[in-house]
This record gives sequence, structure tokens and C-alpha cells, in this order.
Amino acid sequence: MTAAVGAGKTPGDVEGAGARVRPVDPTRARAARRARATQRARATRRARAAQRAGRATPAERSSDVTGASATTITADRSDARNDGPIVPVVASKAREEDGQEPLPVESEREVRSTSGASWAAFKAMLLRDFTILDKRLPQFVAGTVMQPLMLVFVLTYLFPKIGQAIGGGGGASRFSSLLMAGIVAQTIIFIGIFTVGTEMVRELGVTGEMEDRLLAPTPIALVAVEKIVSGGLQALFSAMVVFPIGAFVPSTPVYLDVQPLVLLTLTPLACITAAALGLTMGSRFSPGTASYLFGVVALPLSFLGAIFYTWPSLTPVPVVKYALLVNPLVYVSEGFRAALVPSEPHLSLAVVYPAMIISAIVFTVLGIRGLKQRVVT
Repeated sequence: MTAAVGAGKTPGDVEGAGARVRPVDPTRARAARRARATQRARATRRARAAQRAGRATPAERSSDVTGASATTITADRSDARNDGPIVPVVASKAREEDGQEPLPVESEREVRSTSGASWAAFKAMLLRDFTILDKRLPQFVAGTVMQPLMLVFVLTYLFPKIGQAIGGGGGASRFSSLLMAGIVAQTIIFIGIFTVGTEMVRELGVTGEMEDRLLAPTPIALVAVEKIVSGGLQALFSAMVVFPIGAFVPSTPVYLDVQPLVLLTLTPLACITAAALGLTMGSRFSPGTASYLFGVVALPLSFLGAIFYTWPSLTPVPVVKYALLVNPLVYVSEGFRAALVPSEPHLSLAVVYPAMIISAIVFTVLGIRGLKQRVVT
């Protein structure tokens, strides 16, 4: 047998003891060597990652990797600190053993800065919120439209038709015009409370989805700001949906004198204020007390928020008039009256804008603090 092999015959041509030696498949051998090299490299990478607790720099990760046949290898997964997935590069002795040219070693991409990683996480969370909203759009629109539609239908369409118009025959049109601003303001505030607030309660106490957001490479404060931005955009969309209802449903004429500059500056500020209020409420209510959001918070805000009347008209009851200034909905309602029906008496814009800015800042700070307290403890 030894002589036969030495004479140039392959092992496959030699039979011994009744057994035939199988020929070696070069392709399978190369694949096996590659697999062993890759496994050793991955084991080395995992050990180093565990030792460095994820704080290794790209230079350290791509430096010499110990092992008999292991060589430079970069991670084959995406790193949250990088601009994108790292290109897998394996330049090992396996290729050299096969007589092939080794793969060129590609350097890793630059490490993303902290601000860059936070911004990427912020955009991803915002996209997630609107992807979910897109799937639930019919329910969202129905929930947004129903209450304003019922209020406008009953107060400005049904009552005048049955001879019980609010304000009498001559004042029905004036009431419809005033109610227009109040309905838009109420919708924005309610969306902030029930979209941001109830979602926060659910994510913190029921589904635990907030934990996924907190795993992102971003500060807790930025997670809270993302909820405010998402809720503010949803409130803006709701205001656009409700606006035609207040304008066209009433059976009496609605006289509007739109002030574009006031409307375009006031609306985003109102949406941010509403979302910040919702964040504050959601971070302080638990699933067991979430039902009180409507009875304890929403109803008083609505009926005492100058929706059905103007703030200056409360002069006969001065105690109530000035006590209502603690209600942020008052400033939103009066601001929209200044934007839609400026001829009617309303709270001065010199008071409305500072009050709304202060409210937005205060509620944002309170919401961030409340969220930190909930997730840290």
C-alpha cells in the first residue's frame, strides 16, 4: 500500500483490509478551514468585547487578534455608535492556505459622536411613533373627530334648528364664531393629554415599551422630548382635521377673520404646550389611576378653559376670572380667538404668548423629571 501511494497513486486507488479510502474534496476542506477560522475569530471577539464592556475603540477592535490562524476581523453586526453597519472583513490564513489572495482589510467607519447617535435614535423613535399612528389612523381620526363634532353639531346646528340657539337669534352666529376657536384649542389640549399621557401610562406600567426606548444611545431627557414632538405633531394634525368641522357644520354663519402670522406662530406653540402637559400627566399617573385623567383633569380644563365663552366676559365674576388664569387652556383658547376672530374681545397676545411659552417650559421640565423618577426607581 505504501509503495502504491509512493508510485503516484492517490489514496482513493488503494484498497486495504477490504476498505476503500475516500478521496479528499478540496472544496469541502477549504470550507472547513474557513469555518474553523471564523469560529475562532468570533470567540476571540466575544471575549474581548466582554472584557472591555463595549468601550473598545475601532482601532482596538481591529488590532491584532491572538490565535493560531485568526487574523484581523471586524464585527459583523451594526454598532449603535457607527454611521451604519460595519463591513465584515475576514482576511485569514484560510485564504492563504488555499493559495488565494487575502481579502483587503477595510478600516471601520468613523465612530459616531454622542450627539450623532442621539439624533439617530431620536429620528428612529419618531419614525416608530408615526409608523404606529399610520396603522391606527382610522381609530385616531375617529377618536379625534367625535367629541368636537358632537359639540358643534348640538350647540351650533341642532339648537338653532329647534329655536334654542345660544345667544338668541342675533347672537347665534357670534357664538358659533367664538366656539370655533374654543373647539380647536380643546382638541389640541385633549390630544396632548390622551395621546401622550395615556400612551406614557401604558408604556411605563403595562407593556413596558418605554424600556426599549431607554435602551437607545440617548439621554432620558431626549426620549421625553421625542414624546413631546410626536404628540405635538399629532395635535397639529388633529387641529387641521377639526377646523373644517367648526367652520362648516354650524347652521348659522361663521364669521372668521384669520390672522396668518398669529395662527402660524400660535398653533405650534399650543401643540408643544399640550404635548408637554400630556407628558407631565403620563409620568405621574399609574395604570390604576389613569381613568382619573378624564374626570379630574380633562373635564375641569375643558369647562373652565374659555372654550364656550371669552375670558373678558367673566368680568362680573372677578374671582373666577382671575382664578382661571392658572388653566393653560385659557391662553390657548384666547390665542386662537385672536387669530380667528380678532374683532371679539380676547386676552391680549402680550399675555398669551409669554404664558404659553412659560407653560411649555414648565410642563417639559416636570415631564422630564417625572419620567426620570419613574424609570430610575
